[in-house]
Amino acid sequence: NPDICLLLSFKQPSIPVLFLTDAGASPVGDIRASSLQEAIRFASRWNLLGIVTQAEPLVLCPRLVRIVKESGLVCVSYGTLNNEGKNVDVSYGLFTSLEISNNRLTT
Repeated sequence: NPDICLLLSFKQPSIPVLFLTDAGASPVGDIRASSLQEAIRFASRWNLLGIVTQAEPLVLCPRLVRIVKESGLVCVSYGTLNNEGKNVDVSYGLFTSLEISNNRLTT
């Protein structure tokens, strides 16, 4: 929930907060959580550390990793596509900050 991220960020500014977005993979009621573009805007505007998104949009369009990073945000991905080595190599080659998979943790 975007509002909970804001509350955590205001309450404990010394603790980094990452914003989780579904990036359009599943229906959610808040545009900030359903669009990668809106998630980047939201996280940048409120000085959050970064975003966490499903791997699929990053695998389909690897330049999104660069867009997130150029916005000054940490880019973390998760999902079954991170279990495939070739996908991790693509996104890690673009300097994704962290990938979460069932088989390994890449930083």
